[in-house]
Amino acid sequence: TIINLCTHFETLLDANQNCGVKKGQDSDCHQICASLLRCASHITSTLDRQEVYSQLAKRIKSFVAHGGIERVNILSYLAVFCAWDMQDAVFSSLSKSISSIFDDEKDDEIAKNIESSSPVNSQQRRKRKKSDMDAIEENSIIPSLPGKLAIHIVGQMLSGRDPSSVLMRDSLVASEEASSQISCALEKAFICVEMTINGMVIPNIPACNNELLLSAIECFGRLAVHREAYNCGSLNTNQQLVTLLEWISNRAIPGVLIRANNRTSCS
Repeated sequence: TIINLCTHFETLLDANQNCGVKKGQDSDCHQICASLLRCASHITSTLDRQEVYSQLAKRIKSFVAHGGIERVNILSYLAVFCAWDMQDAVFSSLSKSISSIFDDEKDDEIAKNIESSSPVNSQQRRKRKKSDMDAIEENSIIPSLPGKLAIHIVGQMLSGRDPSSVLMRDSLVASEEASSQISCALEKAFICVEMTINGMVIPNIPACNNELLLSAIECFGRLAVHREAYNCGSLNTNQQLVTLLEWISNRAIPGVLIRANNRTSCS
């Protein structure tokens, strides 16, 4: 019944878009669906959870395969899985989706050239081998998402005040493994930013635009802040965090914008 009701309101989203209905009504549909899914998160029966999980997973796969994924609040779906203690699978899937954007870059060669100017300790990145990501993909029970959407979901989760965002954020920062996976995936954006600033071409990554890079870096910074606050009980800006924020403010954002303006003027 919950899934049927969600289907009804998500169908209205499609109808609203085709008819040019005001965005306010779309927002109402999203909020109703999120409320219904929060009800599903309180299901305790194992059999009922399996049935609802199966239906939600199928819907996510269908949205990805046939379009319309951007019009649906997938974060609310994933929050249900986190409420059922499936957060490891959720964040493994998100990290894999984010990594898919950056995996074609020549990580080791580029890292040697730009390591001195990157604010992030790259040892953690080099510890994660390709086989680790392959294992995640094989064992993941959460459908993969487009990388751009995965970054948007992480950003929404880290900055949102709605119950679904709060639930997922609390699950993420409380897990060292999940936080590490998401951080490692987002960290690859730092390499691409340095490449962009240095005038290098990012090979085989057509989806890797300036907005996406800056969004990934913002997510990395937000996660670092939340993790620091979680570990210390309050926000104590340690030197690594200060260095990260200074790099974002003084190098990443100005550098990417300057390169973008130069390309625009040349064209």
